[in-house]
Amino acid sequence: MVVSDVSQYTLLKGVGWKGVVVTLNRRARSEIAGVNQGYEIIAGHAVDLVVAQLQRNERGLPEAPRALLFPGRWVEKDYLETFAPTVPARRSKESNPGAGAQGAKG
Repeated sequence: MVVSDVSQYTLLKGVGWKGVVVTLNRRARSEIAGVNQGYEIIAGHAVDLVVAQLQRNERGLPEAPRALLFPGRWVEKDYLETFAPTVPARRSKESNPGAGAQGAKG
């Protein structure tokens, strides 16, 4: 289940949800996997923009506002591995000597 916020995970957990849950808005020290939006980086760049405007003596709203885009970072948790479906390993011909001969015409 993909949720937009960790609070929704808390609600799912409260009603007994047993499946995997990931979030699009993962917070620090969260117990579920998801996307870290990098709010610290965004805040730092916002401060840099304001400082630059002050240094240029700009006041009020800019005529052409700047938009900054930062990619989120996927943060995985170990528990995902316990829920991941396992696929049986394919047996190689070496481990099953008769497998290669079954398809041969004789």
